[in-house]
Amino acid sequence: MRKVSLIFSLVSLLWGTNIKAQDNTKPIIKDSITDMGVAVAPAMVKFNTIPGYSDVKYVTITNDTKKPEKFKISIADYDMNDKGSVKQLPANIYHEYGISKWITISPSFVELKAGEAKKIAITLSVPDSANAYRSGWAMLIIDEMKERQAITPKSADGKSMAMGIIPTFGFAVYMFQNPPNVKVNKLELTKLKYVSNDQSNVNVTSRGTIHASAKNVGDGLGFSKMYIELTNINNGYKTKLSSKQFTIFPKMERNFDFPLPGELPPGKYIGSVILDFGSDETLDAAEIEFEITPMNPPKK
Repeated sequence: MRKVSLIFSLVSLLWGTNIKAQDNTKPIIKDSITDMGVAVAPAMVKFNTIPGYSDVKYVTITNDTKKPEKFKISIADYDMNDKGSVKQLPANIYHEYGISKWITISPSFVELKAGEAKKIAITLSVPDSANAYRSGWAMLIIDEMKERQAITPKSADGKSMAMGIIPTFGFAVYMFQNPPNVKVNKLELTKLKYVSNDQSNVNVTSRGTIHASAKNVGDGLGFSKMYIELTNINNGYKTKLSSKQFTIFPKMERNFDFPLPGELPPGKYIGSVILDFGSDETLDAAEIEFEITPMNPPKK
C-alpha cells in the first residue's frame, strides 16, 4: 500500500460557550395527527462540555399516533466492535470511556397523548478530574411501556393457560462528549487489501472487495467518512464507491468492506482510499493497485 499525505490550508474560527438552558420540557399538542408513528429527535447528541461544568441538551419524543403511549427513559454505557456493532452494557456496569454516571435525565417517564410531544432534558455534569479531559459516550434508551395483561385460562376447566407476547418498541439516542481540549481527531489508515472473487462464476455480482481499516490513535471521538475512488490505468475510466460514515472511539480500529460493482470493466486499477475525519488541515489517504480480469464464459 502506498501512503499519500494530503494537506489543505484552511483558516477557521473555533469558539465554544456554555449557556444555561431554559426549561423546555412542557408538552406540545399538534394540530393534526398523521398516525405515522412515534419519532425521537435528534438521533445523536454531541456535548463539548468543559470539565468542572454542566450542559443541558434536549431530545424530543413525538407521538404521532391516534392512541396514548408511555415511555421509560434511562441511560447506559455501551461498547462497539470493529464492525460498528453496538452492545449495551448492563446497569451499573461502566465502560472505561462511559459517561452515563455523569448524566441525569428529566423526566425519566413520559406519557404522551395522541399527537403530543415532550422534551427530555439531558444534563451532563463533567467532574474536573483527569479522566474527564478525554472523549466519552453513552446512550439514551427510550422504551415503550405496556401494561401487563392478566393471564386467563384458555379452556373452560381452567387446566390450561394462554401465554401471549406483548410487542413493544424502543429507541436509542447516542450521546458523545468531546471536551474543548480535544482539538484534533487523529485517525490513520492501517490496512488495505484487495480480494478477488471467483471470476469463473458468471452469477457473481461483485468483482471483488477492498478491505480497509482505520484506527483512532488520538484521544478524541472521530466522526469520520471513508470513500474510495477507482481509476482504470489502461483507459482512464473513473468511478467512486459508496462512502462509509462512521464513529470511531479512541484507541479503536474499525474495519470496512467495499464490494466492487459487477459491471466494473476489466483492467488494471488504482484504488485511492480517502479518510476524512473532520480535521481542517489533514486528510489521510492511501492507494492500492489491483487487476480486474475478464469474466470467464460459462463452460459448455
